[in-house]
Amino acid sequence: MRSQTKETIKMKKITAIVPFLLIALLVLLPLQGEAQSISRGKKKPATTTTTKKKNQTSTKRTSSKTKTNSSANVINVSSTEQFLDALGSNKTIVIQKSINLSSVLDHELELVGYKNLTIKGVNPSIKFEVTRGDHDVLDFASCENISISNLIFGHESAGCYAAVLVFNECKGVTISSCDIYGCGYKGIVIEKSDNFLCTNSNIHDCWTELLEISQSKNITFKNSIIKDSGCGTLMYVSSSDQVKFEKCTFTQTKGAITDWWTCFKLNCYISLVNCTIRSKNTYLGDTQYIKQSGCKWY
Repeated sequence: MRSQTKETIKMKKITAIVPFLLIALLVLLPLQGEAQSISRGKKKPATTTTTKKKNQTSTKRTSSKTKTNSSANVINVSSTEQFLDALGSNKTIVIQKSINLSSVLDHELELVGYKNLTIKGVNPSIKFEVTRGDHDVLDFASCENISISNLIFGHESAGCYAAVLVFNECKGVTISSCDIYGCGYKGIVIEKSDNFLCTNSNIHDCWTELLEISQSKNITFKNSIIKDSGCGTLMYVSSSDQVKFEKCTFTQTKGAITDWWTCFKLNCYISLVNCTIRSKNTYLGDTQYIKQSGCKWY
């Protein structure tokens, strides 16, 4: 009787527990499924949204950067300070008013390593000068793709011992529609440079050579005037290759009949094509190095 009673009690306990277990299972199973559903729902959209945002952000930045650079590459300046601030590679600087570097700098300006830089005046009357006679007006070193146009370069002082424009180890330089004057010691100095073009420009009234070209190649002057050197030397060319002048006018009205005053000081060949050479009271110089075609000599 006692054993039957014990068994009966056990069965009653088990029977009482089962409903609670069933209820627990019924409650837990939907919650687990819902948790899994929420977890999956969060992960997939989050990954997709993040990727899109990254892509969209990258596109906007690239587009914005491109637009900003495009507009910032052309800079209008009206003062020496603005010009100095604007200097940099891959830029076009448009000078609105004449400037004098000596008003700000106590040393000459040397531009080293610049690439794809354009400096131009808004019209041909814009002056770019220095007052100090011992400072080059602009000195370029190891630069590439430099364009200069529509400017008047020179020194605003008497007794100069520096050049106007200097290019040392430069490649791809273009000068157009410029006036380069004394009292600069030398007009344009080209050293160890390649691929230089000067068109429709005047180089005049400098103290020694108007042009000095050394250890350079592919140097071309077109439709330009080279006129009047204080010491009677229009140009000095040494150790250079493929130096050509086309439709240029060389004029020397200063100087006396001595070996010092000469039109051409050369130790290498140059080419003159359809040029005009006017010389008064001055030796022509080393004409044996001149290859000429269609030139007129007076």
